[in-house]
Amino acid sequence: MTRMVKLLGHEFIYINTYLVIRLLHKVDMHFQVEFEDSNYAYIIIKALKPEINSSPSERASVELNLENEVLDVNIRASDATSLRAAVNSYLRWIMLSLDVINAKNSK
Repeated sequence: MTRMVKLLGHEFIYINTYLVIRLLHKVDMHFQVEFEDSNYAYIIIKALKPEINSSPSERASVELNLENEVLDVNIRASDATSLRAAVNSYLRWIMLSLDVINAKNSK
């Protein structure tokens, strides 16, 4: 027998003796990165754009916006694990891009 129960505004499904909890439908995160130079920001957003189009997972989507030297990163994921993975990936790619720019400029 399956029955629906609401508790504290959350929906629970009882199936036999198992409790399946549907608490989290989507999670969002927004962060900004401010660069020393608007050229750095432009280079980095160009480097990140292909990652948006070729994402290996459909569990997270990313939107990038650039205003002067500030890069806005908006990530929406289907669960906390996907959100963490996407945030870590984009932060690593941003740091890697900065490392490449700095290495090129130091020569």
